[in-house]
Amino acid sequence: MEVMTFGEWLKQRRKQLDLTQEALARQVGCSIAAIKKIESGDRRPSRQIAELLAENLRLPSEQHATFVRVARGELPLARLSVNAISPAHTGPATTLASPIGPRTNLPQPQPALIGRENELATLASLLADPQCRLITLSGPGGIGKTRLALKAAEAHLSAFNQGVFVILLAALNRTEQIVPALAEAVGFAFYGVSDPAALLLNYLRDKHMLLVFDNCEHLLTAAEWASELLQAAPNIKLLATSRERLNLPEEWVLALTGLSVPSDTASDAASLRLFVQAAQRARVGFMPTEADRPHIVRICQMMDGLPLGIELAAAWVRTLTCAEIADEIERGLDILAAPRRGVAERHQSLRAVFEHSWQLLMASEREVFRKLGVFPGRFTREAAEAIAGASLLVLATLVDKSLLQPHEGRYDLHPAVRQFAFEKLEAEPTLQAEIFMRHSAYYGAFSQQRQAALRGRGQRQALEELALELENLRAGSRWAFAEGDISIVNQYLDTGFTFYEIQTRTQEGLAVAHRRLEAWEARQLTTPEASIVRARLLAWVGLFNSRMGHTSEADAAHRESLSILRGLSHLPEAEAALAFGNLLALRSYVRVTYEESLAMAQFSLNYYRAQGDAWGIASVMPFVAGERDMEDFQRTVFESIRTMREIGDDREAAFHLNNLAEAVHTAGHFQQARDYFQESIRLSRGLKDLYNVSLGLDRAGWVARQLGDYATARREHEESLALSREIGDQLGVAGSLDNLGLVAFEAGDLAEAGQLFQEGLTIRRATGHRDSEVVSLEHLARWHLAQGRLEEAEAVLEAGWPMAPEWPQMPYRLGELRLAQGRWDEAQALLQQAFMPSYQFSFMWLALEVVAALAELNLHRGDTAYAAAWMIFVRQHYACNHFTRQRAERLLASLNPTVLAEAEAISRDLTLDALASQFKTQPEA
Repeated sequence: MEVMTFGEWLKQRRKQLDLTQEALARQVGCSIAAIKKIESGDRRPSRQIAELLAENLRLPSEQHATFVRVARGELPLARLSVNAISPAHTGPATTLASPIGPRTNLPQPQPALIGRENELATLASLLADPQCRLITLSGPGGIGKTRLALKAAEAHLSAFNQGVFVILLAALNRTEQIVPALAEAVGFAFYGVSDPAALLLNYLRDKHMLLVFDNCEHLLTAAEWASELLQAAPNIKLLATSRERLNLPEEWVLALTGLSVPSDTASDAASLRLFVQAAQRARVGFMPTEADRPHIVRICQMMDGLPLGIELAAAWVRTLTCAEIADEIERGLDILAAPRRGVAERHQSLRAVFEHSWQLLMASEREVFRKLGVFPGRFTREAAEAIAGASLLVLATLVDKSLLQPHEGRYDLHPAVRQFAFEKLEAEPTLQAEIFMRHSAYYGAFSQQRQAALRGRGQRQALEELALELENLRAGSRWAFAEGDISIVNQYLDTGFTFYEIQTRTQEGLAVAHRRLEAWEARQLTTPEASIVRARLLAWVGLFNSRMGHTSEADAAHRESLSILRGLSHLPEAEAALAFGNLLALRSYVRVTYEESLAMAQFSLNYYRAQGDAWGIASVMPFVAGERDMEDFQRTVFESIRTMREIGDDREAAFHLNNLAEAVHTAGHFQQARDYFQESIRLSRGLKDLYNVSLGLDRAGWVARQLGDYATARREHEESLALSREIGDQLGVAGSLDNLGLVAFEAGDLAEAGQLFQEGLTIRRATGHRDSEVVSLEHLARWHLAQGRLEEAEAVLEAGWPMAPEWPQMPYRLGELRLAQGRWDEAQALLQQAFMPSYQFSFMWLALEVVAALAELNLHRGDTAYAAAWMIFVRQHYACNHFTRQRAERLLASLNPTVLAEAEAISRDLTLDALASQFKTQPEA
């Protein structure tokens, strides 16, 4: 089928409106010759003419912008419909495609490409081929790989219904940084302590996306990860740009060469057109004369069609003639003509352009430009001024000369230009050392200035600012630790790791902490100040290990850290570090005795009180109170929450609210617990912390079920389930499935309950988290018991018991099984074993469930009045959940009034304290 051109479309549209070329030219205000050339495809209309054409071709106003872009060649003709209209139709015959729907982070719109029509067509064919999953655009630096990839990606936005995303790898220097970069690009937030790569792969597993990986050449070791991604996500396609092929079996390579080069002045080669376009951007109104053309041809030939070289050369039309540009480049090429090992010839030409640019800079501009090579990524004007002494005028000049690129209030260097600048800086070792120190000090101060904000109302803004400067912060921190500059190191230390903690970038935080610790230890510094730095690093190593479940490593790091700091606690710096180190250790659940943990918390509390540090006091107070006195604990935590809310630290407030809610829930105050969970969820939603939103919803749903509100419980568990699936939290998915199973079980739908429990168990086993399997196993045992399948329940409990023998739920459920089997003495012993820790640690609703089971045991043994009395006690207790209350009411309904009256009298004297004392004094069965 022959493809229609825009000119042919225009001609058809004109005829549909019964317009002659002369009439249309008159309406638009151009010559008939211009219309003829547009229709024949010899020229494109100017933007002004295109706008007039849209108006006079009777297109709706909302469609004009798209029409203009199609007319200018910036969008394909396919964006226009060519449906015919009847001659009598007075309205528009053409409708435009609907707006682009899929999500994307592509910079839009992409400018029209010159001379890449064939490559775009080839890419379109490859992207449409289901057998082609990975396309690599290969070629030398500056060949235009990125622009071509982005243009092709833009053209296929509608083909990938879950988005087209670009991942910029140029600023990365390690393979492990690819996963966070990809996650940020597609909008995925990490959570918990699981492997980030596994979480991201799980998230992408069913996505239909096009991912553009730009600048892969210096991270070729990531090729295996790309292969793993392709295997895990069958509906994802990868478009990579690289100076080298990735050498993967899935790879389809499209090698790019330079644009077509003119052979003479009459040629209309793409490189010549690119030079003119770039020159017009540099100097508005530039039009090459006939005298200019041979020199432009010479420039294009020397650049061998390399787009970046051509554009950099064209930028000089502001100050030089085309002849002067060509002469200067030619002289530069002569100087750099000697071949260098490992460097392509085209790179000699590109380097010649850079060197030429350098030679024509003023001394002050050269000084600034070389210093800008210290920045590993984008930077602000303020940073450039403070570190490189760059004035706004010099920055503007470097932008004009295409050596610096502005980006939404920030500046950037093309990677090749940055390398050139860095080499110039390296050539002056003394200056290089000074600039690296300035860079590190500047971003150290930047980091320290945001430490307080991370604990207050500026928390969210501080996180955004730190994320924006992360590459500079890493580089500055790396230098400070490697050089052993304690004053600068202290500025980075806590802010950087607090950022990783809040953002749940646990694995990355641990890796950075280890690298900084290795660099610091390599300095072999022996001063007390150096030892304090090492101890603070160890504390963060401990925290991140704890979050990842590495309990032994966490304990070892915390113990060494605290030992160092206690030995130096006479120094003010060590005292401050010890107070915070204690807090990190307590939050890591370091394995110490209750007395030791209380002493640690009390030390920190005393320090923070002496400093008047409200945040520190509020953070450590709950650890001082402990959970042994529930009323005191709740009062203390509530006060900490109030303080955090006043300070403006929503994250800490949400953290303490979750702890308070769980403590209140355990004590059986269900509605109060739900209120706290809901508030924590609200704060977490504000922080877009999906992991904690999901966790809070699951816990709130659990409480709703215990209150008998099954509809709310189901709704909250289902929302939690959806969030867990979205973020790839498999244990969260399993937990929500189990909880939905409990809702179905208590509502009487045993078939659905069994299916959900089994599904939860399957997922838990698949994750490899063996300890969590016992949760699903206990639920399955309960499900079997409800159906009288005692042997199956026995088998399930035998499998689960070794995983958690001290968990009260296990002896409780096994006691229920022995009760059903008529093995009264064993049932009594197991139920007592479940009751004692539940009651001692204020696990009230579970303690009441066990008491209900004991009452049923007494009923079987013939002590009817005593059994009924305990059932009355349970039913009336504030901590009795809905399902247990129903159990008590069913048993009481089977008894005669005389027994109930006697039981009512007995129940008035019953207490859980007395029952606990009775169990303590009687011999074990």
